[in-house]
Amino acid sequence: MKGFLSTLALTATLFVCSAGQAEILVSSSGTDSILRYSDTTGAFLGALVPSGAGGLDDPRGLTVGPGNLLYVASRGTNTVLRYDALSGAFIDSFANAALSSLTDLAIGPDGNLYVLSGGFSGAVLRFNSATGALIDSFAQPVNVFNQPTYMDFTSGEFAVSTDTSRLFRFDAITGAQLSSQIRDTIHGVDYGPDGNLYIGASDSGNVIRRISGSGSLEDFIAPFGAPGARDVAFGLDGNLYVLSNNVQRYDGTTGAFLDVFVAAGSGGLSDPRYFTFVQGIPEPSAATLLLMAVLALVVTTSCGSTRSATQASQ
Repeated sequence: MKGFLSTLALTATLFVCSAGQAEILVSSSGTDSILRYSDTTGAFLGALVPSGAGGLDDPRGLTVGPGNLLYVASRGTNTVLRYDALSGAFIDSFANAALSSLTDLAIGPDGNLYVLSGGFSGAVLRFNSATGALIDSFAQPVNVFNQPTYMDFTSGEFAVSTDTSRLFRFDAITGAQLSSQIRDTIHGVDYGPDGNLYIGASDSGNVIRRISGSGSLEDFIAPFGAPGARDVAFGLDGNLYVLSNNVQRYDGTTGAFLDVFVAAGSGGLSDPRYFTFVQGIPEPSAATLLLMAVLALVVTTSCGSTRSATQASQ
Protein backbone atom coordinates (compact mmCIF):
# COMPACT_ATOMS: atom_id res chain seq x y z
CA MET A 1 0.00 0.00 0.00
CA LYS A 2 2.76 2.41 0.96
CA GLY A 3 4.56 1.89 -2.35
CA PHE A 4 1.31 2.39 -4.23
CA LEU A 5 0.55 5.62 -2.39
CA SER A 6 4.06 6.92 -2.99
CA THR A 7 3.69 6.18 -6.70
CA LEU A 8 0.30 7.89 -6.67
CA ALA A 9 1.77 10.92 -4.96
CA LEU A 10 4.56 11.17 -7.55
CA THR A 11 2.10 10.75 -10.41
CA ALA A 12 -0.17 13.43 -8.97
CA THR A 13 2.77 15.77 -8.55
CA LEU A 14 3.85 15.35 -12.15
CA PHE A 15 0.28 15.84 -13.31
CA VAL A 16 -0.56 19.04 -11.47
CA CYS A 17 2.90 20.56 -11.20
CA SER A 18 3.19 23.71 -13.24
CA ALA A 19 5.56 23.28 -16.16
CA GLY A 20 7.76 26.22 -15.18
CA GLN A 21 7.88 29.29 -17.37
CA ALA A 22 10.14 29.05 -20.37
CA GLU A 23 11.96 32.18 -21.41
CA ILE A 24 13.68 33.79 -24.37
CA LEU A 25 17.12 35.13 -23.52
CA VAL A 26 18.49 37.87 -25.78
CA SER A 27 22.00 39.31 -25.80
CA SER A 28 21.47 43.07 -25.82
CA SER A 29 24.83 44.24 -27.11
CA GLY A 30 23.96 47.92 -26.79
CA THR A 31 23.39 47.60 -23.04
CA ASP A 32 25.93 44.84 -22.27
CA SER A 33 23.20 42.72 -20.72
CA ILE A 34 21.11 39.57 -21.18
CA LEU A 35 17.38 40.29 -21.19
CA ARG A 36 14.54 37.88 -20.39
CA TYR A 37 11.16 37.57 -22.11
CA SER A 38 8.26 35.18 -21.61
CA ASP A 39 8.12 32.61 -24.39
CA THR A 40 4.34 32.56 -23.95
CA THR A 41 3.49 36.27 -24.17
CA GLY A 42 6.74 37.97 -25.15
CA ALA A 43 6.47 40.16 -22.05
CA PHE A 44 9.68 41.60 -20.64
CA LEU A 45 10.65 39.77 -17.44
CA GLY A 46 13.73 41.75 -16.46
CA ALA A 47 17.46 41.65 -17.01
CA LEU A 48 18.77 38.17 -16.27
CA VAL A 49 22.32 39.50 -16.45
CA PRO A 50 22.44 43.23 -15.66
CA SER A 51 24.66 45.57 -17.62
CA GLY A 52 28.31 44.62 -17.26
CA ALA A 53 27.72 41.94 -14.59
CA GLY A 54 30.70 39.59 -14.33
CA GLY A 55 32.57 41.77 -16.82
CA LEU A 56 30.07 41.26 -19.66
CA ASP A 57 31.03 43.48 -22.59
CA ASP A 58 29.39 43.34 -26.03
CA PRO A 59 27.59 40.00 -25.53
CA ARG A 60 27.12 37.84 -28.61
CA GLY A 61 26.24 34.13 -28.73
CA LEU A 62 24.70 32.41 -25.72
CA THR A 63 23.67 28.87 -24.92
CA VAL A 64 22.37 26.90 -21.96
CA GLY A 65 24.21 23.73 -20.95
CA PRO A 66 23.67 20.97 -18.39
CA GLY A 67 22.82 22.11 -14.88
CA ASN A 68 21.08 25.24 -16.20
CA LEU A 69 24.42 26.95 -16.83
CA LEU A 70 24.35 29.88 -19.23
CA TYR A 71 27.45 30.41 -21.38
CA VAL A 72 27.84 33.85 -22.98
CA ALA A 73 30.42 35.02 -25.51
CA SER A 74 31.70 38.36 -24.20
CA ARG A 75 33.24 39.76 -27.36
CA GLY A 76 34.59 42.90 -25.70
CA THR A 77 36.76 40.82 -23.36
CA ASN A 78 37.27 37.74 -25.59
CA THR A 79 36.02 35.56 -22.77
CA VAL A 80 33.25 33.02 -22.30
CA LEU A 81 31.42 33.97 -19.12
CA ARG A 82 29.21 31.60 -17.19
CA TYR A 83 26.02 32.42 -15.26
CA ASP A 84 23.16 30.62 -13.57
CA ALA A 85 20.54 30.48 -16.34
CA LEU A 86 17.65 30.84 -13.90
CA SER A 87 18.89 33.42 -11.38
CA GLY A 88 21.46 35.21 -13.55
CA ALA A 89 24.08 34.95 -10.81
CA PHE A 90 27.62 35.25 -12.14
CA ILE A 91 29.57 32.01 -11.73
CA ASP A 92 32.96 32.52 -13.35
CA SER A 93 35.09 33.68 -16.24
CA PHE A 94 34.97 30.29 -17.85
CA ALA A 95 37.24 30.21 -20.90
CA ASN A 96 39.55 32.60 -22.71
CA ALA A 97 42.40 30.46 -24.07
CA ALA A 98 43.14 31.29 -27.74
CA LEU A 99 39.91 33.30 -28.08
CA SER A 100 39.52 36.45 -30.19
CA SER A 101 36.66 38.19 -32.00
CA LEU A 102 34.08 35.90 -30.39
CA THR A 103 30.74 35.41 -32.05
CA ASP A 104 28.65 32.30 -31.42
CA LEU A 105 28.88 29.22 -29.22
CA ALA A 106 26.99 25.96 -28.66
CA ILE A 107 26.99 22.77 -26.62
CA GLY A 108 27.80 19.89 -28.96
CA PRO A 109 26.39 16.34 -28.91
CA ASP A 110 29.45 15.24 -26.89
CA GLY A 111 28.55 17.72 -24.13
CA ASN A 112 31.54 19.98 -24.80
CA LEU A 113 31.42 23.69 -25.54
CA TYR A 114 32.18 24.88 -29.09
CA VAL A 115 33.11 28.51 -29.70
CA LEU A 116 33.49 30.48 -32.94
CA SER A 117 36.62 32.59 -32.71
CA GLY A 118 39.39 34.22 -34.69
CA GLY A 119 37.86 36.76 -37.04
CA PHE A 120 39.75 36.56 -40.34
CA SER A 121 41.63 33.50 -39.05
CA GLY A 122 38.49 31.71 -38.01
CA ALA A 123 38.32 28.59 -35.90
CA VAL A 124 35.87 26.37 -34.08
CA LEU A 125 37.45 25.81 -30.67
CA ARG A 126 36.33 23.01 -28.39
CA PHE A 127 36.40 23.39 -24.60
CA ASN A 128 35.62 21.03 -21.77
CA SER A 129 32.20 22.31 -20.63
CA ALA A 130 32.91 21.44 -17.00
CA THR A 131 36.43 22.84 -16.56
CA GLY A 132 36.84 25.37 -19.40
CA ALA A 133 40.06 23.69 -20.54
CA LEU A 134 40.81 24.03 -24.25
CA ILE A 135 40.61 20.62 -25.94
CA ASP A 136 41.41 21.46 -29.55
CA SER A 137 40.63 23.40 -32.69
CA PHE A 138 37.88 21.08 -33.80
CA ALA A 139 36.67 21.85 -37.30
CA GLN A 140 38.79 21.09 -40.32
CA PRO A 141 37.75 23.61 -43.01
CA VAL A 142 39.08 23.01 -46.49
CA ASN A 143 37.95 26.38 -47.83
CA VAL A 144 38.85 29.84 -46.50
CA PHE A 145 37.22 30.18 -43.09
CA ASN A 146 36.99 33.94 -42.49
CA GLN A 147 34.84 35.57 -39.81
CA PRO A 148 32.65 32.69 -38.61
CA THR A 149 29.52 34.17 -37.10
CA TYR A 150 26.74 31.61 -36.43
CA MET A 151 26.61 27.91 -35.66
CA ASP A 152 24.17 25.16 -34.75
CA PHE A 153 24.37 21.42 -34.13
CA THR A 154 22.15 18.54 -35.07
CA SER A 155 22.82 14.89 -34.22
CA GLY A 156 25.30 14.12 -36.98
CA GLU A 157 26.60 17.47 -38.21
CA PHE A 158 26.92 21.13 -37.45
CA ALA A 159 26.66 24.23 -39.59
CA VAL A 160 28.74 27.41 -39.48
CA SER A 161 28.10 30.57 -41.47
CA THR A 162 30.66 33.27 -42.15
CA ASP A 163 30.50 36.98 -42.87
CA THR A 164 31.96 36.17 -46.29
CA SER A 165 28.66 34.57 -47.35
CA ARG A 166 29.89 31.00 -47.03
CA LEU A 167 27.95 28.21 -45.33
CA PHE A 168 29.97 25.26 -44.00
CA ARG A 169 28.78 21.88 -42.80
CA PHE A 170 31.02 19.69 -40.66
CA ASP A 171 30.79 16.18 -39.25
CA ALA A 172 29.79 16.56 -35.60
CA ILE A 173 31.96 13.64 -34.51
CA THR A 174 35.18 14.12 -36.48
CA GLY A 175 35.05 17.80 -37.44
CA ALA A 176 35.68 16.94 -41.09
CA GLN A 177 34.21 19.37 -43.60
CA LEU A 178 31.17 17.94 -45.38
CA SER A 179 30.36 20.84 -47.69
CA SER A 180 30.91 24.53 -48.35
CA GLN A 181 28.53 26.72 -50.32
CA ILE A 182 28.42 30.38 -51.26
CA ARG A 183 25.16 31.82 -50.02
CA ASP A 184 23.78 35.25 -49.17
CA THR A 185 25.15 37.13 -46.21
CA ILE A 186 23.85 34.87 -43.46
CA HIS A 187 22.52 36.02 -40.12
CA GLY A 188 21.45 33.05 -38.05
CA VAL A 189 21.44 29.29 -38.65
CA ASP A 190 19.21 26.74 -36.96
CA TYR A 191 18.29 23.12 -37.64
CA GLY A 192 14.51 22.78 -37.54
CA PRO A 193 12.38 19.96 -36.13
CA ASP A 194 12.14 18.64 -39.70
CA GLY A 195 15.94 18.22 -39.89
CA ASN A 196 16.36 20.97 -42.47
CA LEU A 197 18.67 23.95 -41.94
CA TYR A 198 17.14 27.43 -41.75
CA ILE A 199 19.19 30.56 -42.42
CA GLY A 200 18.58 34.29 -42.37
CA ALA A 201 19.64 35.66 -45.77
CA SER A 202 20.00 39.43 -45.96
CA ASP A 203 21.28 39.88 -49.53
CA SER A 204 18.06 38.58 -51.09
CA GLY A 205 15.64 40.99 -49.47
CA ASN A 206 15.85 39.69 -45.89
CA VAL A 207 14.32 36.25 -46.32
CA ILE A 208 14.53 33.09 -44.24
CA ARG A 209 15.62 30.15 -46.38
CA ARG A 210 15.31 26.43 -45.84
CA ILE A 211 18.08 24.09 -46.98
CA SER A 212 17.48 20.35 -47.14
CA GLY A 213 20.08 17.70 -46.41
CA SER A 214 20.69 17.36 -50.14
CA GLY A 215 21.40 21.09 -50.43
CA SER A 216 18.20 22.16 -52.20
CA LEU A 217 17.18 25.71 -51.32
CA GLU A 218 13.81 27.41 -50.98
CA ASP A 219 12.44 30.59 -49.44
CA PHE A 220 10.58 29.74 -46.24
CA ILE A 221 9.67 33.26 -45.15
CA ALA A 222 9.18 36.00 -47.73
CA PRO A 223 11.12 39.29 -47.47
CA PHE A 224 10.14 41.15 -44.30
CA GLY A 225 12.05 44.40 -44.67
CA ALA A 226 14.87 46.17 -42.86
CA PRO A 227 16.84 45.72 -40.72
CA GLY A 228 16.60 42.02 -41.52
CA ALA A 229 17.39 38.94 -39.46
CA ARG A 230 20.18 38.84 -36.91
CA ASP A 231 19.47 35.35 -35.61
CA VAL A 232 16.90 32.58 -36.10
CA ALA A 233 15.76 29.80 -33.78
CA PHE A 234 12.88 27.41 -33.36
CA GLY A 235 11.07 27.88 -30.08
CA LEU A 236 9.79 25.28 -27.67
CA ASP A 237 6.36 25.66 -29.32
CA GLY A 238 7.71 24.56 -32.72
CA ASN A 239 7.40 28.01 -34.28
CA LEU A 240 10.29 29.88 -35.88
CA TYR A 241 11.49 33.05 -34.16
CA VAL A 242 13.50 35.69 -35.99
CA LEU A 243 15.60 38.21 -34.11
CA SER A 244 15.83 41.59 -35.79
CA ASN A 245 15.54 44.87 -33.86
CA ASN A 246 12.56 42.98 -32.39
CA VAL A 247 11.58 39.30 -32.19
CA GLN A 248 9.13 38.10 -34.83
CA ARG A 249 7.27 34.80 -34.73
CA TYR A 250 6.37 32.63 -37.74
CA ASP A 251 4.48 29.38 -38.11
CA GLY A 252 7.10 26.64 -37.93
CA THR A 253 5.39 24.57 -40.63
CA THR A 254 4.08 27.08 -43.15
CA GLY A 255 6.29 30.11 -42.53
CA ALA A 256 3.21 32.32 -42.14
CA PHE A 257 3.76 35.47 -40.10
CA LEU A 258 2.15 35.23 -36.66
CA ASP A 259 3.14 38.36 -34.78
CA VAL A 260 5.81 40.69 -33.49
CA PHE A 261 6.47 38.72 -30.35
CA VAL A 262 8.88 41.11 -28.62
CA ALA A 263 8.66 44.76 -29.60
CA ALA A 264 11.72 46.79 -30.54
CA GLY A 265 13.22 48.42 -27.45
CA SER A 266 11.21 46.29 -25.03
CA GLY A 267 12.89 46.37 -21.62
CA GLY A 268 15.70 48.48 -23.04
CA LEU A 269 16.60 46.03 -25.82
CA SER A 270 19.40 47.63 -27.83
CA ASP A 271 21.42 46.24 -30.71
CA PRO A 272 20.31 42.62 -30.13
CA ARG A 273 22.61 40.04 -31.69
CA TYR A 274 21.80 36.47 -30.60
CA PHE A 275 19.09 34.70 -28.62
CA THR A 276 18.17 31.34 -27.14
CA PHE A 277 15.45 29.59 -25.18
CA VAL A 278 15.63 28.26 -21.63
CA GLN A 279 13.11 26.06 -19.81
CA GLY A 280 12.40 27.10 -16.23
CA ILE A 281 12.49 24.62 -13.33
CA PRO A 282 8.95 23.43 -12.57
CA GLU A 283 7.52 24.77 -9.33
CA PRO A 284 4.72 23.00 -7.48
CA SER A 285 1.37 24.73 -7.66
CA ALA A 286 -0.87 25.33 -4.65
CA ALA A 287 -3.01 22.39 -5.74
CA THR A 288 0.08 20.19 -5.81
CA LEU A 289 1.12 21.18 -2.31
CA LEU A 290 -2.39 20.55 -0.95
CA LEU A 291 -2.64 17.18 -2.66
CA MET A 292 0.81 16.17 -1.41
CA ALA A 293 -0.17 17.09 2.14
CA VAL A 294 -3.32 14.96 1.90
CA LEU A 295 -1.40 12.03 0.45
CA ALA A 296 1.26 12.34 3.15
CA LEU A 297 -1.49 12.19 5.78
CA VAL A 298 -2.95 9.11 4.12
CA VAL A 299 0.47 7.44 4.02
CA THR A 300 1.11 8.29 7.68
CA THR A 301 -2.32 6.98 8.71
CA SER A 302 -1.77 3.83 6.69
CA CYS A 303 1.62 3.23 8.29
CA GLY A 304 0.17 3.86 11.73
CA SER A 305 -2.63 1.39 11.12
CA THR A 306 -0.12 -1.20 9.93
CA ARG A 307 2.00 -0.80 13.07
CA SER A 308 -1.07 -1.06 15.31
CA ALA A 309 -2.21 -4.23 13.60
CA THR A 310 1.28 -5.70 13.92
CA GLN A 311 1.50 -4.87 17.61
CA ALA A 312 -1.96 -6.35 18.28
CA SER A 313 -0.95 -9.63 16.67
CA GLN A 314 2.16 -9.99 18.85
